[in-house]
Amino acid sequence: MAQLGEKLNKESIVKMKQSKLASLVSKYNWVLVEPYLDIEVKNGSVKRIAQYITLREFKENVLSGLSIKDMISNGISKNVLQFFSNFCQGKIKLIKEQFEESYLRGDSLDEISKEFSVTREDITCLRQLYNIKRKGATYINRKNTEISLTQRQKDILYGSMMGDAKRQNSRWNSIASFGHCAHQKDYLMWKFEEFKNISKEETLKFTPPKDKRKAYKNSSGSWSFYTKANSDIEECVEKFYKENGKQIDNNILSNLSELSLAVWFQDDGCTDKNRKKEEIVNCIFCTDSFSEESCDNIVKWFEERWGIKSHKRKRQIRSDGKMSYRIIIKKESVDYFLSLIRPHIIPSMMYKVDYEEYKKKVEE
Repeated sequence: MAQLGEKLNKESIVKMKQSKLASLVSKYNWVLVEPYLDIEVKNGSVKRIAQYITLREFKENVLSGLSIKDMISNGISKNVLQFFSNFCQGKIKLIKEQFEESYLRGDSLDEISKEFSVTREDITCLRQLYNIKRKGATYINRKNTEISLTQRQKDILYGSMMGDAKRQNSRWNSIASFGHCAHQKDYLMWKFEEFKNISKEETLKFTPPKDKRKAYKNSSGSWSFYTKANSDIEECVEKFYKENGKQIDNNILSNLSELSLAVWFQDDGCTDKNRKKEEIVNCIFCTDSFSEESCDNIVKWFEERWGIKSHKRKRQIRSDGKMSYRIIIKKESVDYFLSLIRPHIIPSMMYKVDYEEYKKKVEE
């Protein structure tokens, strides 16, 4: 070992660098970073000329003998390299689940940085490494100022999503869209009033019919509106939409109340006479778009949750080549089912729970 004041020779310098590198590498936990090796992390303005690398490239550089100083000299971003070093050494204690929870709650990166004692530079890199979609000021402001849905609104929302309501589009799960034919304008307006505090009046509109022929089922046109973005709506909508559109499972059904049932029936239900026994009135849910598995889940839930007997009936082959089904409430459960939903049926939709009135409405 060289004495104080003695000049180091090249061999000593190399050994010292190797010893320093070995000490640093021993602190790196490569198992910890394994899931993130191929994610590129960028930090700073896009106009900067600094290079960005993945954790895998960082690991390869380190194991090849390059120091962080060497990599900076090669033009790689100093901030990103410092972040990689801190992360690989386990100095950053903020895990992905904690980050997501705080960020989706509407906390800013500055607030998260302060709460979890992570530098502002590192928190920016960490968001990218965890592949958490960037949220702008509008999103954060919405999260901090939005109005939570009341339980009544949630009940109506879940019932509507079982029926005619849908997400505004595939990119906006946080916005719900409601629409009904012109003959059901009063019903649509009732929904609008229920969600008025989270909806803009300018979204309420009438769409003329596409086809003027009387035989066309939508010849009366339709009324619709959609809500503002809302976290409670997003939570609900994301439960419904799977790869093949709306699908129904117990996670959804457990949220349905008597009010939800009434809304669902007003959306997609009808009363009808039994095809073979005219004296028997059936209650039918038009579940044609749901999968057979979804319909089976509904039949089972009716029995287990409400003691209501029902069955699925084959309808017709859909455009996707699969059989469609409708849910039929059995004779012995019709009266009880109607007693559950009737208190929540609005006046203009009472024909839905009275066959004679329903028949008159259909014949109009």
